Amino acid sequence: MERSLFSASSVIFILIATVLLAVLPVSVHALSPSPPIIGVFSSHYGSANITDTSLIAGSNFYVQVNVTNAPVAWNGYEFALYYDQRYINVVSYDFTTGTVFPNPFSSPATYNGPGALRLSVYDGGSVSVDSGMLVNITFQVVNAGGVSSLVLGAGMTNPGGSAGAPPSICLRCPAQSPNWSRLIAGQTLIAVQTSDGYFKNVANSSGPVASFTYSPLNPAQGDTITFNATRSLDPDNSNAANQGIAEYLWDFGTATTDGNTSTVSPILAHLFAPSGGAGGVALNGNFSVRLTVLDRDNGFEGMQVQLLSIAPPPSHCVQVSGIFAKTQVNPGTPEKVGVQVTNAGTYTEKFNVTVTYGPPYVTLAPVTGLTLGPGKITTYPLNITTTNLVPAVYNIAVTITLYGNSNCEAGSSVSQFAVVAQNSGNPALVLVGGIVVVIAIIVVAGLFLRTRRKPEPD
Repeated sequence: MERSLFSASSVIFILIATVLLAVLPVSVHALSPSPPIIGVFSSHYGSANITDTSLIAGSNFYVQVNVTNAPVAWNGYEFALYYDQRYINVVSYDFTTGTVFPNPFSSPATYNGPGALRLSVYDGGSVSVDSGMLVNITFQVVNAGGVSSLVLGAGMTNPGGSAGAPPSICLRCPAQSPNWSRLIAGQTLIAVQTSDGYFKNVANSSGPVASFTYSPLNPAQGDTITFNATRSLDPDNSNAANQGIAEYLWDFGTATTDGNTSTVSPILAHLFAPSGGAGGVALNGNFSVRLTVLDRDNGFEGMQVQLLSIAPPPSHCVQVSGIFAKTQVNPGTPEKVGVQVTNAGTYTEKFNVTVTYGPPYVTLAPVTGLTLGPGKITTYPLNITTTNLVPAVYNIAVTITLYGNSNCEAGSSVSQFAVVAQNSGNPALVLVGGIVVVIAIIVVAGLFLRTRRKPEPD
């Protein structure tokens, strides 16, 4: 099974958001009772659907992306906004003036490319506004007499393995550029509902309507998924072949060589795999699938985006996703250790946690009878006595054993700490798991470990 590797820019983005939110006085888990919504709207036209035949090539118009019902104490968002670059183009965007964030900054994953604006933004201060503008976007008309959908990426929390823009659609997209929509509250990722918009500067004509279904409805890893777009149609030419649709363009939401394709048939089958075809390692998780249809009479586009969740095969896997300890302590000072555990399998597990440190090696009394549901993360506090330890570097080994089943390889992990003599003047950094210990970064890395359960949109 493929493991997703987060880019340094993504980790830095979420790290900063996590550290900033950690100082807020309000709990990040105090979420609103209804799902948040990220939506397209134009305050100038008073609608998400813009019709203005006076807009000619070179004219500008403005569209806002807003949030409603955001959780208490949130501080980040990501979304992709798709449009038809043949008729309109994003020339600028402003996520600072009049927005809900007082101190916003964009992450390196942000990219304004052909046909899509991909924004990844966090706030540098306290954020408690539940509704308001995220960004004001300036569009310029490229050609008069056209239409364009204004469609957001599907709402989700954790994207699936290899989720992203296909290279042929966004060759220069930075790593982890969003093709999804979500909010971020420190360590908590929040799926959203989305509300799309529409633009046209042509009279007496409408763009086509994209619509698709897929089967099986609850696909599992390795299933070939059939997509059916026969409900797509052109209202102006619905009596023509395929109800007026000439071509179907599919973006499967994977940053793989077969992540997109085009067909003249409304039905096709696709296996989610990095290399394409049955020979690739099958993918699982959440994906934002986008259908774009072109009509026969005008070549206008219509778009629809849907969330597709692919379940992993059944598995037992409780991972050690973080070992949090001071890099160095003085002799006799207790070493407080936090062991972060993630259930990356598909079953609720009962398990024990055993911690050994040394040399000479000492095994702490195991923490027994613990339970954790699929996709859940928790941290257990432990204390290591250093009274009899001489100044040196010591290993901490953590092992998780399951009741009645074998655990995965990630059920064991090793870290390190140093006992340093007082006033030694030697502030040597200690390597933990191959990197210098930065607690917040490890927390974030642990949070983003891929689970092997079927993700459920919020």
